[in-house]
Amino acid sequence: MSSELAQMRPVPVSCFLITLNEEDVIEACLASVAGLVDDIVVVDSGSRDRTCEIALRYGARVVQRSWQGFGPQKRAAEAECVHDWVLNLDADEVVTPELAEEIRGLFRSAPPLSFYALPRALVYPGRSAPAPSRRDRAVRLYHRARGRFSDKPVHESVETKGEPVGTLTHPIHHYSARSLRHLTEKNIQYSVMSSPKSLGLRSRWALYGRLVFGGPIVFLRTYLVRRHFLGGSQGFAIAMSVAFADLIKTTTEIEARGLWTDRTGFRRGLSP
Repeated sequence: MSSELAQMRPVPVSCFLITLNEEDVIEACLASVAGLVDDIVVVDSGSRDRTCEIALRYGARVVQRSWQGFGPQKRAAEAECVHDWVLNLDADEVVTPELAEEIRGLFRSAPPLSFYALPRALVYPGRSAPAPSRRDRAVRLYHRARGRFSDKPVHESVETKGEPVGTLTHPIHHYSARSLRHLTEKNIQYSVMSSPKSLGLRSRWALYGRLVFGGPIVFLRTYLVRRHFLGGSQGFAIAMSVAFADLIKTTTEIEARGLWTDRTGFRRGLSP
């Protein structure tokens, strides 16, 4: 077999996604893995747009499953995959040609490890090139017999059981939001999906402290440590959006614990 033909053959990897109304982003995601893999699984939780139609057009197997949380949905998708090696993508992520070639190179022989973390480069709304902010990394390419996603409804991740994790060089491009408003709504939704008491703060005073100081700390961490200050005014706005979502998460927990109610059970300031 010629090296050119070997380059064109799909790698023995299944790609899986979980979706809900992703018609405006999923095509770019699926196009980026077309030819790289020969098995695509989409677990959809009731999309009412063209998400499933687009997925079928790219040869994906679409499975309908009611929403059970991020972890359970991804575990269900893992179980539908044909290959033991799997690649997890969000519908708003794109595998770059450089990353696709790096993955091909990894499978020219047996990969030496069972888990590989992929960098993610955030693309600001309205932009085409990645932002200069710091890139995060998460295990997305792995052997499912060695580890699987946790079943946590949020903050799910691949459980590696202490095995070594390799890191690929080239990033996924992450088109996380269509606009700043969409990003803020998305951040808030993700925050409030966390279960009550998810912050792990025992006392009401710790929660009140988080209410006052949490937002500024999250802003500084996002703006400075994650280097969104390099993104100019747009980077500043995104850091503010992340901080605001943290504020909503804290107030949601305060309200869930009933800390803003009086002894009769009525909200302060309201009469029976």
